[in-house]
Amino acid sequence: MPNGVRKSVGVVLSSTLRFDISTKEIMEVVDGTAFVSIKGAPEQECNAGQSWEVEKGGYFIIRAEQPLHYVCRFE
Repeated sequence: MPNGVRKSVGVVLSSTLRFDISTKEIMEVVDGTAFVSIKGAPEQECNAGQSWEVEKGGYFIIRAEQPLHYVCRFE
């Protein structure tokens, strides 16, 4: 982005994935439902318009039962 903010957009198809984080990330659900566990915490449901944060050096596990559209901001 012109102001130096880094973002990515993407789609997670039906799957369970683990992401190890090297920088702080803020994940926002644009469409669909994500079931997210951050650093081993109990899984939480996150729907369109909701987001979660993961600190640098952390990880999260995301489960999608149907296509999930997201925007990720890197800090």
